Amino acid sequence: MDGTSGAAEVLQPDLGWWPNFWLIPFGIGTGIFILGAIGMGWAYSSQRFFWFYCAWLPMLFGLAVLLLGAWSRQARWVHVRVQNADGGRVAVSIPIPLRLGSLVLRIFGPYIPKIREQHLDQLPVVLDGLADSKEPMTVEVDDEDGSKVMVYIL
Repeated sequence: MDGTSGAAEVLQPDLGWWPNFWLIPFGIGTGIFILGAIGMGWAYSSQRFFWFYCAWLPMLFGLAVLLLGAWSRQARWVHVRVQNADGGRVAVSIPIPLRLGSLVLRIFGPYIPKIREQHLDQLPVVLDGLADSKEPMTVEVDDEDGSKVMVYIL
């Protein structure tokens, strides 16, 4: 016996710059937030109170984008890689709010006919388990025509 296990080891995909993607909305949100705060300061110091109140909108929008960027750093991400048989490639990576999806399915699931018909009432429990797990999930499909689809949830 050679001491190796029979289970295949899951390899992490090469995601390139995607793990740092959260910096883009975080930086944009920070910039908008700072510009809104500067606008508020200018309007307040020059006693233009109409513009002071108008500057709240970009500042709050910037704060929302900033918080979205900070949240996406710790969120689970789904990475989908598709390679066609002719060599064409498509890659998509997005953060997925598993807890929010679970909550929506718990509330609205009984009113969605396909979920009732296919007995998917345990889907919120599965989403909660996936959100709690820190282990990566990998699904790879090789089609007969040579196309490949790889889905990673990290």
